[in-house]
Amino acid sequence: MTAPSSPRSDARLDVLDGLRGIAILMVVWWHLWLFSWLTPYVTIKGTQYGFLLIIPGTGLMGVELFFFISGFVLFYPYARYLFEGRPLQTVKHFAERRFLKIVPSYAIALVAAAIMIGQFTSVRDVVWQIASHLLFIHTFWVNTWVGVNGVLWSLGVEIQFYLIFPALCWAFRRQPVLVYLGMVAIAVAYRIVASHIDVADYVLMGQLPAYLDLFGTGMLAAYAFVWLRNRSKAEQVPWLATIVAAGAAVGLYALLANMLTKIYVTNGYAAWQAVNRPYFALLVGVFTVAALFSYRFVHLAIANPLFRYLGIISYNLYLWHNVIMLYMLQRRIPAPSTADPHLDDHWKWIYTFWSLLISLAVSTLVTYAIELPILKKGWRAFGDLFQRRPQQNPGAPVATASDG
Repeated sequence: MTAPSSPRSDARLDVLDGLRGIAILMVVWWHLWLFSWLTPYVTIKGTQYGFLLIIPGTGLMGVELFFFISGFVLFYPYARYLFEGRPLQTVKHFAERRFLKIVPSYAIALVAAAIMIGQFTSVRDVVWQIASHLLFIHTFWVNTWVGVNGVLWSLGVEIQFYLIFPALCWAFRRQPVLVYLGMVAIAVAYRIVASHIDVADYVLMGQLPAYLDLFGTGMLAAYAFVWLRNRSKAEQVPWLATIVAAGAAVGLYALLANMLTKIYVTNGYAAWQAVNRPYFALLVGVFTVAALFSYRFVHLAIANPLFRYLGIISYNLYLWHNVIMLYMLQRRIPAPSTADPHLDDHWKWIYTFWSLLISLAVSTLVTYAIELPILKKGWRAFGDLFQRRPQQNPGAPVATASDG
């Protein structure tokens, strides 16, 4: 460990906030497209252009971007310990923060999803579905994968990664490159074997080992960023960082454009991801580190007010949007003018507007009323819920509005 250096500002990490916003935008737009069939064509002088289709068309990659961001954010404090002499985060503190961040909002959304869109066959099934989701083992079986809320599979993968992260982090601090290469090798080997068994089996292809290269690349990106910030003159050459970020962005666009060509091919998504995930992770890692050292206008473009807002509510928006959109679709809200709502072009727009607006409103409310207060107060937030209010002295005068 090096000697402590001067304190560093985390202001540059606004790029991560913007990337969260981009990730949730991709996921939400993807589901909106699937449910509404509203394809984002742009008509110019009578000609339709589909250049915006790449966002919803490759929206599943938003989840993979979240996994990368998670790896970066989790390892960042440990990278600062290595190169800036910051206090080492304990496993207890890590576990508490992850619990407070994830579980309360997740439990509320899980109950709501079970009531609104749950697909249960019996009381026993209800108990099993809820129990497996609360234990985050629902990713292991087909019926629990989709039984409550289909998007919750990624939370299972995320929590499972949290369980092994302390051990990975201990090893990564000592041999970062070796551990990173090991994580990539495990992920690639798992996907090769799983894809040969059945590439269409999303449960098999969606287990934690298949995503270790995304988490690992995030960890390596955090390590590289803090190392460069303290051991190099990277902050003095923003022009070079901007060029590298632009190159990585072009590479990502080309990669996703290639993915879009596979969308209508049988098992195209799964087969493409099985092969190209390491390239996606590497390009995202290069882009992120370079963007962090780029000119201010790059930060403003990525971490604009819209993306930052979406980034703040991204967790709850992820939990709630699928529930609300499916509930409205299944109950034909708003009412279409045709038997199949997808044949009503007017319905597509109205459904998209209201389902998105309600999803944003609910997610914002839960974020600011529940998630952020719990993160701020810690365990004390739960005690405040049951704290008895002091009884007013019966003999005391009652205040009125005129008392000011």
